[in-house]
Amino acid sequence: MNITQWATLASDRLLGRRITGVRYMTDREKNDLAWDCRALVLELDDGSQVIPSADCEGNAPGALFIVSHKGYETLPPY
Repeated sequence: MNITQWATLASDRLLGRRITGVRYMTDREKNDLAWDCRALVLELDDGSQVIPSADCEGNAPGALFIVSHKGYETLPPY
């Protein structure tokens, strides 16, 4: 896929969705992915979840980097 196709897919999955919950994944979820630490989970109003990953293969959890008028913040894996 090219970047336009990826952007379309992302828009289809995320645009207009509401975040209904924010939590760190459970130990079971972490273990199911064979990760060393738990990632942040964004729960969406359609029942789907967004989980940051270090790479496209899901080899490790990733951090969320938040940029706002307040500056930069990082929400790390735990």
